[in-house]
Amino acid sequence: MKAAKMALLVLGCGRILCGGDDWVDVVGNVAVRVPPVLYEKKGHPDFFIRVELQNQSSHDIGVDLSEKWMVVYPNQWGGSDLNHRTIIRERSPFQKKLDAQLRARLMDAFRSKRLTMLPPGKSVYYYTNFNASGRKEIEAAEGKFILISIKGQLCFTDGADVWDDQPGFDRDLVIQKPVTWATVPENAMVIER
Repeated sequence: MKAAKMALLVLGCGRILCGGDDWVDVVGNVAVRVPPVLYEKKGHPDFFIRVELQNQSSHDIGVDLSEKWMVVYPNQWGGSDLNHRTIIRERSPFQKKLDAQLRARLMDAFRSKRLTMLPPGKSVYYYTNFNASGRKEIEAAEGKFILISIKGQLCFTDGADVWDDQPGFDRDLVIQKPVTWATVPENAMVIER
């Protein structure tokens, strides 16, 4: 595998695990993947990441993608000569508690098919932007790596249970420079913040 195509999953204990080509979180039979590629969208100043949600179960799972801050997104980024951050200063202020009201709303939305549905073994992709930087800033960053903090919250239900994914503060997408760039497809699901 080419080093420029490799993303590493960085854990708080300082160990680095190869995440294949992608940053990966698996929670409740759903794999959340972010490939080590940055995306541009015609006429848009920001860079985007692509997030894949793959159902690894044998039954339907619904995910709520209706709110722009209730998704997994790039929270911070920077250039670095290291493949991990040594100082972490960030917040994720938009996360919601999975209280009885939110659980009931998600279960109702699942029953009435108002969620984005993930059939068994299938995937859904969305693109979401970092709302303050584009290719020019990324290309000007110093260092051997671009470190992108992946944060946010995804809420899932299978009709019987409700759970969420909230990536921890010690998890980063690590892209070795030069950065691979692609274009957001014309008819893609885009969640702008």
